Amino acid sequence: MSNLKKNLQAYFDQKQRTEQLNIKLSNKNEELSALQTQLAETEARLNEIRADLSQANRHIAAGLLSIDGLLKLRDELSKKEVVKSTLIDVIAIQKTALKSINDESMRNGFSSENINDRLADSLVDERVSKIAEMDVVKDFVYVAVSTGDLKKGTAERRNAIYTMIGAKICNAVYPLGLSSASIIEARKQFENIIAELPESP
Repeated sequence: MSNLKKNLQAYFDQKQRTEQLNIKLSNKNEELSALQTQLAETEARLNEIRADLSQANRHIAAGLLSIDGLLKLRDELSKKEVVKSTLIDVIAIQKTALKSINDESMRNGFSSENINDRLADSLVDERVSKIAEMDVVKDFVYVAVSTGDLKKGTAERRNAIYTMIGAKICNAVYPLGLSSASIIEARKQFENIIAELPESP
């Protein structure tokens, strides 16, 4: 299997892992949000019950509250306190789980960058070999090499020529220079190129 195929397979495997992690992250956030909403509703009801109980003596005296009604309020207060305590414990557990998924997602992001770089290198190598066969490209390189400073040493001269060739090609593709928008667009084009590869699933 060629490096391109290996790196392409690694790219799609990593993409699948990323999608699975995003689903886990979304589900965990939804679970945590639902628990926090339930806790807020429980605390609101507890405040209502406490307010009613604070007026219980007066309401009983005025005939507005029965003994059964008072017992029900006290029973509900006790149960809601248990619910609140349980929710606080479960929310703490879910926050820990969410942090674990976030940490895993961050590690996965670093791994994705490494895999993307390897795939990009493979694509560059594969396409450069085809580009180098084009006469117009050969002519461009011949001219570029001939313009180098002959007084420079071999390594220095080579590096200067390589830098100049790369700069001229990039300037031709991005005449206004690289910007955040152009980098984002390049990323989209990179993904389009991958999707069009015959090795793509």
